Amino acid sequence: MNITRRAALALALTAPLVGCAPADDAPEALASTVLAEAKEPQQAAAAPSDEAVAAFCGFARDLLLQLMAESPGTNVVCSPVSALFALGLTMQGASGETLAQLETALGLTQAEVLDLCAALLATAPEHEGVRAANAAWVSEQAGAGISPDFLELAARDFSASVYSAPFDATTVADINAWVRNATDDKIERIIEQLPSDSQLALVNALLFKQAWAEPVDAAKLADGETFTAADGSTSEVTMMGLGRQGWRDAPGLYGFAKYYEDGGFQFTGLLTEDEGQPLEDALAPLGDAQLAACFQGRSITDDWYEADAYLPRFSASLWTSLVDALQALGVTDAFDGGRAQFPGIAEGLFIGQVQHAATIDVDEEGTEAAAATAIAMNSSASATPDQPIVREVRLDRPFFYAVVHADSGVPWFLGANVTGETF
Repeated sequence: MNITRRAALALALTAPLVGCAPADDAPEALASTVLAEAKEPQQAAAAPSDEAVAAFCGFARDLLLQLMAESPGTNVVCSPVSALFALGLTMQGASGETLAQLETALGLTQAEVLDLCAALLATAPEHEGVRAANAAWVSEQAGAGISPDFLELAARDFSASVYSAPFDATTVADINAWVRNATDDKIERIIEQLPSDSQLALVNALLFKQAWAEPVDAAKLADGETFTAADGSTSEVTMMGLGRQGWRDAPGLYGFAKYYEDGGFQFTGLLTEDEGQPLEDALAPLGDAQLAACFQGRSITDDWYEADAYLPRFSASLWTSLVDALQALGVTDAFDGGRAQFPGIAEGLFIGQVQHAATIDVDEEGTEAAAATAIAMNSSASATPDQPIVREVRLDRPFFYAVVHADSGVPWFLGANVTGETF
């Protein structure tokens, strides 16, 4: 049945958002027609297993390393969770070698991805300031060929609103407006255009806004501190003295974790043990389980450590295609019109575009971060001692960081600061 533009706007604002409330400013209206409303989960999602978290941490590590290799010497931030939602929905319609390659890259089976996405969707409403949203756009010209079962799965299992649109400039504007609405304008755009033969667009957006559990004392801010970049150059940063924080480590890395206001998420910062070692060389050899253990707070030492932590104010942003990174991880058939297999969505479809955007601001108040991913599918044809060992962790040289769900150890945002760029 036809619905009014006002009704479409109301559904667009309420249905796809899981987590915190929209911003106070009036969101932008959408011209797209709503085909299906997002559905609330039918049952409580199970917490992800340690094996699933470890596999996902491996994907997150590999994705960050690929993005760092594409932009050497620059700061990189990404959201492996946002990428997982978009790729996870896409792979629910995949089969054959296309599905096998996606499963290998993600380290999870089709069913395991579905379970993990359900758990992540359930996480957002539990924490103020955390939002997850999914949506799908179907081309008016080719919509009849898209499987109704797939669109039902998107609405039911991914809480996605489904829209019909002409896939012209107005659709590009709508997708970008939807992302701005879902991220409180932190992500201004996710796509610039849709390929002429696009039939389906799958989009995710994430928002994270939380203050520190323990605010940073203004007296602990030090302007003019030196940050030594990977190339040896130096810059001045504002360093925040965080005091005693939880210890984090992994083979070749050490750092700290500082909790956000409700205790559900934490910021993790990691340095290389060898000051001269490139970040990539320390991260690449880490096993999936080793990285997950680090994010979960399981130390590699039997000694009791605490961190005397120092963190610079910093910001980072990224807008890039993930096609090269995914192909480097072995996902090739999905981008090949002659080899892609997505019979669960429609015959003859392949992935033509995977755009990813992420941004993060970290200061004395807390952290604001957002991300979006858009996929366009085209046709083709031991004993504890009495006192801790306190070790200084001063992030005044290149470091890894993550915004981590504390209970599971899932990194929602992941990045590398190699230049000390601040704001």
